[in-house]
Amino acid sequence: HMGNDRGIDGLGDSLIADHVDEGQRQRTLYEAFFVVLPVFSGYAALFSLQRELKSHFDAELSLFEAAFSFLYIGNLVFRMGHNFIFMPLTPRQRVFLSIGSMALSMSSLFILTLDVGNGPFITNPSIAGVFIPYFLGGIGIGTFESNILHELAPLGTASKRLALTGIPVGIVLITVGGFIILNFIGNKVCWIYLFVLCELVVALLLFAFRVPDSSAVPALRPDSINH
Repeated sequence: HMGNDRGIDGLGDSLIADHVDEGQRQRTLYEAFFVVLPVFSGYAALFSLQRELKSHFDAELSLFEAAFSFLYIGNLVFRMGHNFIFMPLTPRQRVFLSIGSMALSMSSLFILTLDVGNGPFITNPSIAGVFIPYFLGGIGIGTFESNILHELAPLGTASKRLALTGIPVGIVLITVGGFIILNFIGNKVCWIYLFVLCELVVALLLFAFRVPDSSAVPALRPDSINH
């Protein structure tokens, strides 16, 4: 009987643990929305503000097209190859890297397009300076998607669905809201880049302090769901 009692107690403990785990997994993590949104705002800023960016440079269109293509090259390469290129990093570390890469892209473009007083902060900026931030943006968006989904997967369907909602909202925020703002402030696209940069800093902080590390919290690890 004692063995049966232990078996019953163990089963009860297991059921309680499963119930607790299920409650933890189903808690909607609203912060996930504000982690995903800024990254896709950055992506939108890169592909939708190309004409406004070009007006700050004196270079041939073909050079700009080559520079802009680095966004899609970086996206393609790192979407397929991030597991090999960033093999030493965990998915969580890759998310930090991708957000940081997009933030570096926005900060670079902000400096390149910044107007100070009656003139630009950088006089006659080189078109070579556009290749790097666009490639950084490609690294950011290409590395971000699969790794953020990996981190959010153990948190439940509601959190993932909310995070995915941040994709269209982040894009529309720039492709619609950004152009509305530009109608009032002129072609000062630098402030759009700065706005997205601030968004990305908030995303980094939220991901660091509000989104749990799925690999460090046993109750939230994917393999615990099946046990």
